[in-house]
Amino acid sequence: MVPRPRVERHKVSHATQLAQRPAPDPARHYSKGLAVLLAVLFGYLGAHLFYLGDRKPALAYLLTTLVCIGLMLIAVPVANSAAFGAGMGGAVVGIFLLLLGAGGIAYVYLRALFDGVRILAGGLEPANGKF
Repeated sequence: MVPRPRVERHKVSHATQLAQRPAPDPARHYSKGLAVLLAVLFGYLGAHLFYLGDRKPALAYLLTTLVCIGLMLIAVPVANSAAFGAGMGGAVVGIFLLLLGAGGIAYVYLRALFDGVRILAGGLEPANGKF
């Protein structure tokens, strides 16, 4: 068996390795005006929080709004159903569901408006950047 020639690896210094790495992305700059506009127009969907990078509260806003819309959509069929008898039971439950859904959406929207005020005051910052 013929021995293979030994290939020496090129040794690179630690400083050279660091210099060859790609530079990290600079911090992203966000628009404070756009964040407030999103909070006012689409805050009940959590759009301003998605924009700022806060995923968990944004998903909470979105899911709460969707559940409340679902409650409002089933309010009318429940009110018209005969499951509650011929009396006012269905209407009472339907009105309750309608008010519960509308109240939930109003609560989320008021929270979004409060978030808009916090953005303007500097109390709510982006997750991975700055204004």
